[in-house]
Amino acid sequence: MYYARTEVADQQLCASARLLRERLNSNAVDEEMAKRALRAIVFARKTSAGYKALHKGLQRDEIAVIRATVEAYEEVMAAKGKIELPKDVEWAAFKTSPLNGKISISFALQWRYQYNPAAEGVRYF
Repeated sequence: MYYARTEVADQQLCASARLLRERLNSNAVDEEMAKRALRAIVFARKTSAGYKALHKGLQRDEIAVIRATVEAYEEVMAAKGKIELPKDVEWAAFKTSPLNGKISISFALQWRYQYNPAAEGVRYF
């Protein structure tokens, strides 16, 4: 089975991003909050600690829950020094992409995929 380029993305992350884009397009959230929420979605998906709360807030259109969750994640991101908003290119891609990811990939598999080519060149004596 072959996937289109846009389909090779995390299915759950894309689902949350689609919900966020719907909230943005319906003016339920403004662009600044949407950018902050997108950053929180990506961060939350990587840590998975409170990802479900953020996703359910998006599903139910609970703006107060979205805002509170985003603010909580911003505190954690600031402590880790990861507080950068999406770049213009990333934001444009978010607004126009089909967000139709079809896969979920474990962190271990991501690591192997990303670093395996480098590790293959290493020789052990």
